[in-house]
Amino acid sequence: MAGRRQTILIYSTDQDRDISSMFDYEMDYEEEETSQTNDHPDVPDRAEIIPHALAKQTNLMYSDREIEEMTAILAFIVKKAPKVLGEYFLRIEKRDYDELSKCLINLSFGNDCTFDLLRYFIVEEFENNIPEQIMRENVPGSKLVKAYLNRMGEEYLQDILRDFIGQIVHDRKVSFEMDPSKTDEVYLEKNKAALVERLNEILDIITSNVNSIPVGFRVISQIVADMTEKIIGPDQVHTMIGSFLFLRFINPAIFSPDVYGLIPKGKSISSTTRRNLILITKVIQNLSNGKTFSMKEQYMHPFDSFILENKEKMGEFFDNVIDININVESIHSDCDIIISVRDLHVFHSLLFQYQSEVSHLFSEEDAQEFVRRLESLGSYENKISFSFLDENQQKYVTQVLDDQEASYIGLAKLNNAKKKKKNVALIVVVGMNRLIFIKGSNGKIYDQFHLLSLEAIISNSPTELELVFRAGQSISMNIENADNVINSIRRSFSYHFPGIPRNRNFNLDVQPSSRLLNMTLPSNSEVCGGLTITYKCLCNYYESSEYHPNISWDISNLYHNNHTFDLTDFTEKEENPLALIDTVPLFHALAYNRYFTTIKISNIKFDKTSWNSIIELFSCNSTLENIVLTHITFSQNARTYWSSLFEALRDNISISFRSFDLSNNSIEDKVLSGFAEFLQTTNSPITSIDLSYNCGDKVSSDGGLDAILEVISTVPKFKQMQYLNLEGNRLTDIEGSLSRYLEVQEDLEYLNISSRKLDNLNIIFCTVINKPTNLKQVIISNCKLPSFEEWEALLEFLVSPNSQNLELLDISGSQVPTEVFINILKSSREELYIDAKGNNLEAPFFAEHLFNMRARGLDISSNNFSEDDLTLIFQNLRNNVHLEELVISDNFRSTNARIRSSLIDSLCSLVGKSSTLPLRKLDLSMSRPCKFLKDSIIRFLLELRKNRSLIELNISGLYFGNKGAITLSKALLMNNTLTTLIFDENAVGLIGYWNIADSLLVNRTLTMIPMPMKDMCSYMSSCSSENSIKFSKVLTQIQECLHRNRL
Repeated sequence: MAGRRQTILIYSTDQDRDISSMFDYEMDYEEEETSQTNDHPDVPDRAEIIPHALAKQTNLMYSDREIEEMTAILAFIVKKAPKVLGEYFLRIEKRDYDELSKCLINLSFGNDCTFDLLRYFIVEEFENNIPEQIMRENVPGSKLVKAYLNRMGEEYLQDILRDFIGQIVHDRKVSFEMDPSKTDEVYLEKNKAALVERLNEILDIITSNVNSIPVGFRVISQIVADMTEKIIGPDQVHTMIGSFLFLRFINPAIFSPDVYGLIPKGKSISSTTRRNLILITKVIQNLSNGKTFSMKEQYMHPFDSFILENKEKMGEFFDNVIDININVESIHSDCDIIISVRDLHVFHSLLFQYQSEVSHLFSEEDAQEFVRRLESLGSYENKISFSFLDENQQKYVTQVLDDQEASYIGLAKLNNAKKKKKNVALIVVVGMNRLIFIKGSNGKIYDQFHLLSLEAIISNSPTELELVFRAGQSISMNIENADNVINSIRRSFSYHFPGIPRNRNFNLDVQPSSRLLNMTLPSNSEVCGGLTITYKCLCNYYESSEYHPNISWDISNLYHNNHTFDLTDFTEKEENPLALIDTVPLFHALAYNRYFTTIKISNIKFDKTSWNSIIELFSCNSTLENIVLTHITFSQNARTYWSSLFEALRDNISISFRSFDLSNNSIEDKVLSGFAEFLQTTNSPITSIDLSYNCGDKVSSDGGLDAILEVISTVPKFKQMQYLNLEGNRLTDIEGSLSRYLEVQEDLEYLNISSRKLDNLNIIFCTVINKPTNLKQVIISNCKLPSFEEWEALLEFLVSPNSQNLELLDISGSQVPTEVFINILKSSREELYIDAKGNNLEAPFFAEHLFNMRARGLDISSNNFSEDDLTLIFQNLRNNVHLEELVISDNFRSTNARIRSSLIDSLCSLVGKSSTLPLRKLDLSMSRPCKFLKDSIIRFLLELRKNRSLIELNISGLYFGNKGAITLSKALLMNNTLTTLIFDENAVGLIGYWNIADSLLVNRTLTMIPMPMKDMCSYMSSCSSENSIKFSKVLTQIQECLHRNRL
């Protein structure tokens, strides 16, 4: 799965101040004007807006949940109404611009909206200012860019400047001074030479390390370049990039290496060294701007020649900087979100302080969503500060919460303390997961309960509160603000369990009821209905279960717009599969989820605890429609477990199921009676039932499977059922029930009755001969019905108009008599695909009927045909005008060369120009290599150059070697219809695939060749390392050509 990043929350604000000062230095270049007239020309009434200082609070705590909420809100604003952020800048004092910018940049990493944020403000700068005022120092766009450079540039500066700066700082006696008023003129030439040497050195370091520049900087440079070319002109692109990279980033670090950590901490910089660094930055800045020195600094004119000589080199550097093509959403995917509590509170306060002032900037629908998101976050005014506690109590709370969120912290007096002690002073904490009661005297936890353990809240006055928990426990207390506690609990509970049914919620007995706030019902717009939120909370509830952040990440990022929850994503497709005990909170969370409509659980061995969470899931969920429970086993007593499931399904009247897949579970026939009872009572419009491979041979006429058939035959709503799969179960004793069902069904499209225990096919199909049906797929494989009489009803159905919708008839492995197969061929319709593999059919008897067969597809693989048989089949198919798909794999047998030649002749005629067969798909593959064909098949491969109908061909296992592959490559040069070619295990090596790769340089229609794993492993296990590398390159070339053709 994709990478996951960490959120690092900083509580110290001293570090923030140190970092933010790093970019406060403004160099005194002539080009950097200090006067600014109008920072916001698009807002003429700025004077009417009174800026306010940013909100300040102490002893605040923010949780992961709140950080996620705020990063999501910022991403929402950036996407829907970025002008809101500009409004925030207008309403704060300019001295706070740096702090707000740092806050927004840090938060933007959380939802990968950084470049959308920066792009908006950069574009605003260009579109609303004259060129001379674009990106001045004290405007939001520059402040945001500076904050980003600060956050992401430290490693780059260390890599390219540390050694260079170290050498200059070390050479204390060297001077680069060029001002005659500050040094003796006799030293000027010497100083100039020393400075030029260092200038060439730093220029080479910078320009030769383009790929070391943080990718984000290059993306910003692209944005600046694009806007410069559009607004100012292409001749100013290099100047604007130079201003961005050098004026704002590289030169300040050269000038102040002590601030940027480029010299050892505590090491001082002499005045001479500082002057040397200033002179370097002066020249480099003028070079980046493409300007020589003005009259104001005549002593710097000797370096004009350096600027002119290196102007082209700097220009090439800028061009290389912006020459990048990358998905910006991936740039910060591994970047930790480092953010301070101060940053969080800054943004939190702005959201609520100016909610009404910015609402008009959203569309009506987005404004409502903005309000909903703010309600979910909670007001900054209600953000808990525990400054009212004494110093020791503050430590107790901090230790207990351990950076977790609390929606309420207060003091209370316990009036039902253990051991009958009264008036115990408690610190009451309403956390996001638990209610915690701390002894105010010593900081020990008096008691704690998970939110889900709460059964009732009782309060008859604003100063009295009783909380009742499961297992008969309760806490009764006197408290000044009981209403705040109650509403905090309600808010936390509804946030974590938005889809919980009423019978799982706690009772609320508060008098008078007017004390209760009106709660906005939680929206289902959280990612996947808030499943990750509920899951994390329940991991805290089940203390023996471990929380897996990767599950939350995957659900939030990979399940977006996917309403199918597949447990195998976490139990089989992860490097560290989810342990059984850790599935419990996940299943429990799904019980209260209203997002997913399909759930798939496979290959799990349940115990009592984990199965109980499954029962809770199906007892409470109200949105699941499609259930897949396959290959389920139990540590004990499977009968009891399955019965409990069917009982839970029966009792949940709020859910509307559509399909059940309970295949491969070995559910006993009698136990399935519970499923029949559920089907009898449910109002769900079930359209699909798969009970394959459950009861095996233990099916009786009065068992569960028979009862299920009886229900779906007699309950009217099952007339609309479309899918029924009973494969792998003994059907001998329930054939009559199955027949009665087919008699009443109206919409059934898929029927699978494949079973070795099926005695009377006629009883089953006699009812549909004269009844209109919608059957599209009928599967009767592996049934062992060797006599013609046993197939009569099916044959009669096939010739009746009631089979006109049939698209697939699968009779594979059923010992079908050749006479029956002939009748099937004669009665076939144009839309029918016949699967008759593995029946030992006799080609001399049925081959002549292939000419007039109307079926679109035929699978007669694994029928043990001889070469004579195959020749006869190909000859009769040659002039068929209906067949589009032919599978005849696993049939080739070794014979003499003469017969083999006739076989290849007939096969060539099948795909040759003179054939009328409209064949689109052909499968000649062998599951075991057919080594005797070898060169014989090459004539067929060459014949493909003339074919104009085949789009898919499988020729794996024919062992034609490099010679065959070379011939195939020649055919591909001329063939322009094949799109899929499957060939492997043909003893093809480097030379063969090399020719295939070269042919694909010309062929533009082939789009799919699956990787030939067997040939690849066989060849590379014995070839030289040099040829192994060549082979890999050839296979890569093949895939690149195929990709080109798919575009």
